[in-house]
Formats: sequence, C-alpha cells, structure tokens
Amino acid sequence: MALVIRIINKPDDLIKIFKLRIEVFTFEQNCPIEEEFDYKDNLNSDCVQFIVEKDDECIGTARISYYPKNKIKIERVCVKKDKRKLKVGSALMNAIHDKLINDEIKIVEISAQISAINFYKKLGYIEEGNHYIEAGIEHIKMKKKLN
Repeated sequence: MALVIRIINKPDDLIKIFKLRIEVFTFEQNCPIEEEFDYKDNLNSDCVQFIVEKDDECIGTARISYYPKNKIKIERVCVKKDKRKLKVGSALMNAIHDKLINDEIKIVEISAQISAINFYKKLGYIEEGNHYIEAGIEHIKMKKKLN
C-alpha cells in the first residue's frame, strides 16, 4: 500500500502522532518528554499537524507553526526508525512545502538537528547562524525559499 500523507483533524490522529513522537524523540533520542509537547499540540491551535501512514500505521509526522512577523516553521519532524529508508521524510516535507506554496508562503525555516543537515540540504534548505542546543540535542536554523 502507498503512503498516505494528510493533515490531521481528529483526536485519534493526535494520539497516533504523539505516540510516534514519544517513540522517536523521547525513547530513541533521549529528549525530555516535558520539552516534547507544548500548547500547539491540540486540534484548536493555529498549527497544522501532518501524519504519514502506511498500511494504517503512523510512520511519520510533522507540523507547521505560525509565529509573529510572518515567520513559518516546520517542527517536530520524525519518521519511525525502521521506515526511514522508504523516503518517508522527503515525501512528508514535499507535501508540507506544497501546502505552504499553495498558501503563498515564500520562506520557511526549521530547527534542524545537526545529524539531519544533509537531509534538509537535499530539500533546498540553507544553514543560518550558529549551532545551539535544543532539548539536549545540537541544532542549527535552516531556511528554504519556496517557489
């Protein structure tokens, strides 16, 4: 079965992506769980949450967050460890880019883990600024111009 990438709109979907985020960020990467979830993690926030499913299993997720001064960030990008060779991350990011382009967004940024820099570079992101620590992991800000 093919990948299904969609915007979530029901509580059951939130539970699925929360479980995946705990699996990837908390257990796999040792991020403190209290730093993983925030006020945007609900269906009434202004962020847009995405889910990637294969055979009805949640294998990827990410969200678009809107900040003051028209700053748009892609956050909480993760893919189930045993599904990363399936190019799920690229498919998810491209779906997000398509939505942002459709919404006439010109620039998007991401707080990229250092280990993922090359992944984002292949998608057209450019590093900006210095490295910093977020949730105990080294990151760098990256930006992409959307067409």
